[in-house]
Amino acid sequence: GDNLRVINLDRTGNAGTFSMQIDLLLQQEESQYIYFAEDDYLYRPQCFDAMLRFIKNNPHNSIVTPFDHLDYYQHPLHTIPCQMMFMENHHWRTAISTCLTFLTTKETLRKTKDVFLSYANGNWDVSLFFALTKAHVRNPFSFFKFLRTALQGKNEFLKILVQSWLHNPAQIIFGERYTIWSPIPSMATHLQYDDIAPGVDWENEAKHLIR
Repeated sequence: GDNLRVINLDRTGNAGTFSMQIDLLLQQEESQYIYFAEDDYLYRPQCFDAMLRFIKNNPHNSIVTPFDHLDYYQHPLHTIPCQMMFMENHHWRTAISTCLTFLTTKETLRKTKDVFLSYANGNWDVSLFFALTKAHVRNPFSFFKFLRTALQGKNEFLKILVQSWLHNPAQIIFGERYTIWSPIPSMATHLQYDDIAPGVDWENEAKHLIR
């Protein structure tokens, strides 16, 4: 269409292109809703309509992912209470982090720009989302639990907290809290073989898209 803009790039890399997306999306005047899309996802029909209707009803400080991540059910970091909401025959649950495929408002992106730009400076996606959702990062119990785990030789959790504090201390201490919403069942899946969203026959979904 007339609004399609193709940007040819050299090998900029994931972090560099993510920073460019932020700048371009904040400059555009076509929509107050913006979407970041990684290139290895499969979407179910009506996914974007459903996400847009949801965020229009819950716009304040909301980040909406189409991906019901398998980690939400298996990873120890995510074994914390969540909120649930039912809207238009779909369940939505809060999450403490997600991947870099998500929908939000231009206003929310403007307020969180510096946090997201920390990804280009070596921050991890999970760590920047922890700074936004305030998950674990202000909980002394989490710190000591992850420190104990690190002393046992598994330092992944502690590194996530350190990364979050190293890159976004002001957001953690003074910033607003943001909420990530994820649909159940998933509206999209990451196409990594060990990262497929549960509860959906994705092989069948793919066949319908090919027809």
